[in-house]
Amino acid sequence: MSQTSYALETSAAFAGMLADLSEHTIRSYRNDDAVQIPFGLAVAQATKDDGMKLPAASGDVQKLVGITHNTPARNNIGETSGALVGEMVGVVSDGPIWVTVEEAVTPADAPYVRFALGATSGKDQPGSIRKSADTLVAWAGSTAYTVGQRAVNSSKVYECITAGTSASSGGPTTTASDITDGTAHWKYVGAGAAGATAAQCKGARFLTSAAAGGLAQLEFDAISARLA
Repeated sequence: MSQTSYALETSAAFAGMLADLSEHTIRSYRNDDAVQIPFGLAVAQATKDDGMKLPAASGDVQKLVGITHNTPARNNIGETSGALVGEMVGVVSDGPIWVTVEEAVTPADAPYVRFALGATSGKDQPGSIRKSADTLVAWAGSTAYTVGQRAVNSSKVYECITAGTSASSGGPTTTASDITDGTAHWKYVGAGAAGATAAQCKGARFLTSAAAGGLAQLEFDAISARLA
């Protein structure tokens, strides 16, 4: 179906938009990942020279090529979802760009990039920008858990769906959507390990403050990121 309506004015800012008119370096990369890559996310070098992928390990954060770039032209016609598998898009490897942040940030904070399932519900998008390592903890017996908290047991990540106190031993081990554990209930989220789920990107810095889920200006330098 062809598009029949268009926005008269562009948004004040959106994820992946250039933050100002200063000099930027934008290179073309193909999405070599198995999934669509949203705009405004940090991406790492894939196997091929012109390929990009979402970071899937802390080491990928040291191989970032930049932030996926969206343009007002694409944004105005509703093409805001990101790069399809196999699609070539611009990636900002040097310069300030707007990104959506997972938690509140200020220019004094060091940027981190997500590479694994988060420690709380809804913090799962690889390549997302935040200010902390977001450590995922191991399941513990006889412990009070609240809804949305996550824990790792037997190399599986579980999310608490009913607040309560865990059993004294054992813990969740299946891949079910409702697992009883003492008075707490869990659902299986995916494979994972205890530890940091985001790594510091030393080639970037926040230029503006933003609330959790808001837009912040991030200045990125791919060369510094790789040399750090």
